[in-house]
Amino acid sequence: MPSELPKVAILDRRVNKTSWSMVQYEECLANRNQKIYVLEIDKTICGFLVIAVTFDEVEILQLGIDTKYQNQNLATFLLTEVLNKLDNKISISKVFLEVAANNSPAIALYKKLGFTKISTRKDYYTIDGIKIDAIVMMLNYAKS
Repeated sequence: MPSELPKVAILDRRVNKTSWSMVQYEECLANRNQKIYVLEIDKTICGFLVIAVTFDEVEILQLGIDTKYQNQNLATFLLTEVLNKLDNKISISKVFLEVAANNSPAIALYKKLGFTKISTRKDYYTIDGIKIDAIVMMLNYAKS
């Protein structure tokens, strides 16, 4: 993964208005509670997912799919695969995330996967000099 980190950071900058710096990715790699997952097609990184795990809860920290591969359900695939594999290890109870209130495609994806809005963080992001609220969403993941 360390050799792929610069590629993930570059992809993040291309697809996310709230991208992380290379330093943030390096810190993530050093944190044993955080994981970076990469989705490759034909040896090309086309997506990534960054999560934090605390006991039985997961927080989605970053998610991105290269524009060439968007609208092909790859974000759904990546999220579903990672959460299912984690659930087999730790029995996930809840999954949390924050998303910019103006990111309609991401909000639609998360709602499709069963996430619901639990709160709003006013003026949480600054994107292109404009303050944007963050919507905090949660998925009850515990399987009956």
